[in-house]
Amino acid sequence: MKVTILGSGSCVFSLKRASSSILIETGSTNLLLDAGTGCTRRLLEKGFRIEELDGIFLSHFHPDHSSELVPILFSLKYGNYSNLKDKFYILGGSGLKAFYENLTKVYGHWIDLEGKIQILEFDKNNSEKFEFNDITMSTFPVNHRPESLALKIWDNKKTFVYSGDMDITTGFEMFIRNCDLLVIEASMPDNLKVKGHLTPEIAAEKAKAGNVRKMVLTHFYPQCERKDFLVNARDIFKNEIILAKDLMEIKL
Repeated sequence: MKVTILGSGSCVFSLKRASSSILIETGSTNLLLDAGTGCTRRLLEKGFRIEELDGIFLSHFHPDHSSELVPILFSLKYGNYSNLKDKFYILGGSGLKAFYENLTKVYGHWIDLEGKIQILEFDKNNSEKFEFNDITMSTFPVNHRPESLALKIWDNKKTFVYSGDMDITTGFEMFIRNCDLLVIEASMPDNLKVKGHLTPEIAAEKAKAGNVRKMVLTHFYPQCERKDFLVNARDIFKNEIILAKDLMEIKL
């Protein structure tokens, strides 16, 4: 499994960081986790062909996580791609079907992919486990938006977890238990925590409690661009902590 950080930023525009997006490549499955502003440019910079995507998982519907869903669908339909797959999946939490249907009220047939789109909507109250191509995935509701989900992926005995946006959530430590790689949001410095988001210190506490092997912090607001950002986190979590950068690749 290869994990590529396409966007490590937030809703604040930046030349350095695109908004939230991660590409997962397993060999036979290519899945985009969130599609924030700038992710398609990062895909091009990576040399990835958009028609190779199997689908997009939306952790929630905020624009900095979903704004390029429409451009991607529009491009897949009218971009004359010769290798477009038979099905294109859109995965997400409660309300996903209504979210997509409301987009079609605006964009109509421009984003319908002529019947190839498959919507997989997951429960906002319970964890769900399912098979997707060659990988096993499970969702976990987190505290941010009503539809917000974290996602776990197993591939070749390696486990990856993506938190999406979240605040402190009961049971999250068990969901991430013993995972090989956790990509978790740390939107603001420890002394500037805001509702609905984590800080490096809180993320480190969760990673330690979950016995995580490696942690990547992401979803940075401009206030995070300072030298002492990880002082408290490194005192708590003794395994490897990485600050996400756009186009960073991690192999599992």
